[in-house]
Amino acid sequence: MFIKINKELFQYEHCQYIESIILALDDRAIDIQLLAKFYLDNFESDVEDVFLKHSSVWYEIAELEGYRLLQDLFTDAPNADYLNLKDNFSLFSQTLNNFINEYSLPDLLNCGAIPKEFFCDLHKLIHYGSITRSAFFNYSIFKSNGDIKFTSNNLYWIMGNTRDLPLSIECELLKKNGR
Repeated sequence: MFIKINKELFQYEHCQYIESIILALDDRAIDIQLLAKFYLDNFESDVEDVFLKHSSVWYEIAELEGYRLLQDLFTDAPNADYLNLKDNFSLFSQTLNNFINEYSLPDLLNCGAIPKEFFCDLHKLIHYGSITRSAFFNYSIFKSNGDIKFTSNNLYWIMGNTRDLPLSIECELLKKNGR
């Protein structure tokens, strides 16, 4: 499972057995929407928090890779010793972009922006929580090098609907751009 999730770091294409095991895991994976629906139906409060805590056991689900990668890279302290994001971002950018392109930060900033009936279950789970919204915000700061374009109202709203930003935000980027 470690090699499957970290495939950007390995060249396993030349190892047919490892590649066939990874493909078999992909074939047997649970549908991400069914998993998200299970959590929405069975957990009333903090559903995204529970989903995130449990998601590490569902690594065989390909669609979950981007979700976990976003959480793992952008909800921890940006200056953590084990994480050198600036030097290693290119290794993860494709997986992150595949996941992130399904979402819009302005949509996540306004819970009323998209009618609930148009959400798939994973979007609904993410939209109701604050963890992924926080990670998206931190990702936006990182990608724009601190030059984010939000209105004051949006910033006030995001501060009230995210979590742990004082611990996870890259303040130096914002200070550099006078935010």
